Amino acid sequence: MGDKAVLSLSLVDKNGVKTPLPPPLSFEINRELGAADDMSLSLALRSIPESSGCGIELERDGAIIFTGIIDEAIQCEGSRSAPTRIYSRGKAALLLDNEAEPLDYKNAGAALIARRHISPFGLDFICDDDGEYTDLNIYKGMSHWQVIKSFCSRCYSSLPYLDESGRVILRRASVPSLYFSNDNGISYTEARINRRYYRLISSVHTRPPHHDGYDIETTNPTAEHLGIVRTRYVDSVSGSVGSEDLISSGSLGSLVVKISSPEFLLCPLGSRIKIKLDSGRVYDGLKCSRVKQSLGSNGFFTQITAEGEIKIDK
Repeated sequence: MGDKAVLSLSLVDKNGVKTPLPPPLSFEINRELGAADDMSLSLALRSIPESSGCGIELERDGAIIFTGIIDEAIQCEGSRSAPTRIYSRGKAALLLDNEAEPLDYKNAGAALIARRHISPFGLDFICDDDGEYTDLNIYKGMSHWQVIKSFCSRCYSSLPYLDESGRVILRRASVPSLYFSNDNGISYTEARINRRYYRLISSVHTRPPHHDGYDIETTNPTAEHLGIVRTRYVDSVSGSVGSEDLISSGSLGSLVVKISSPEFLLCPLGSRIKIKLDSGRVYDGLKCSRVKQSLGSNGFFTQITAEGEIKIDK
């Protein structure tokens, strides 16, 4: 079904006028959670106009799957000319390429951040929670994306990202869930399981206010069960809360599952992922952190990277 999809490619000039191009010979789209240039496109096509536009848009069956700015357009002429290659980043790369004006915000909300740091670049945004506010200091040299990332980290404890149509997602109240299984779910051809034990922290010792010693110890049962010894020391004004966060941040991403499929799959970043392997083993509670979609000589291909925590079987 994927090989019969209709692809449409267009150059986009500074005024938004589109110039249709022949369908690409091949392409690869990469998206990653938390980076302004998380959405990138590389593609090969037979030719491109001499005075090309500054943007590019790729559609599949009428739905936009990539829109961005062109970083490079490489042409080769000769007896054995290679295809023209275009390298592009999502529109939010403009937020990374441009510095924000240094200033201090008091009680900044999503509407203010969007109005001053997203909308001026012609980008849309989604935020399902505009009830959070925070003080924010913008230092000289900070990009607009760093401002947005800092805001989301402070208010939502999450990372901003781009969706397929190029909108900046500050926060979504609900995210889709995908279930992979060759029995009764989304089929896959390969699942690669990576247990990153080096991320696990076994214990954190915290020094409370006005104390000389690091008297509060917070332990990680998973690391202890595995015999991992990796200790940290922190100063805190809030008891063991900081130590728990430190252990949690180390555990998050200790399990990485890469799922491959010979189909063009739509998987929004941040989606909840569950996979049942052919062996019967089940991995649940995963979050989609990276997606690669491509078209080559063998047709469409999708690789989804999902991250979670190493868990001990009970």
